[in-house]
Amino acid sequence: MSMRGEARPLFDNAVDISKLKTCWFWCAIREKKVGVQWHKILWFPLHIPKHAIISWMTILDRLPTKDRLLRMGLVIDTRCVLCGDGIDSRNHIFFDCVFSRLLWEGILRFCNIHRAYSCWEKGLLWVIQHLKGKSLIVYILKIS
Repeated sequence: MSMRGEARPLFDNAVDISKLKTCWFWCAIREKKVGVQWHKILWFPLHIPKHAIISWMTILDRLPTKDRLLRMGLVIDTRCVLCGDGIDSRNHIFFDCVFSRLLWEGILRFCNIHRAYSCWEKGLLWVIQHLKGKSLIVYILKIS
């Protein structure tokens, strides 16, 4: 609120500067963007912050996978540490790796969902279309 003087030109002269609220200033200066489709599958009531942040980083392809570290100039072995086959990337970790493929098959079978695993983009699109911010358990009950 120490910046009330600088904020004054952003508002009508009719606004009493002593009643100026921080949220008005924030709304006036922030850049407004269109929301993303995946917002509700990450940020919902009672979400686990650590899981949501890791998922957010994954969706934005910001995980420090070996392929990203190599692009940043680090000289490293890019092979997947789980299977030793393929380049460690977001798509490999979640879909191409033998271990992740077996894990997805087991999870989907357990949830009685009959769908083949695919690439990251198609998997995210499926989750957005089918879960819409609901838990997998709600989805399972709905299709049962």
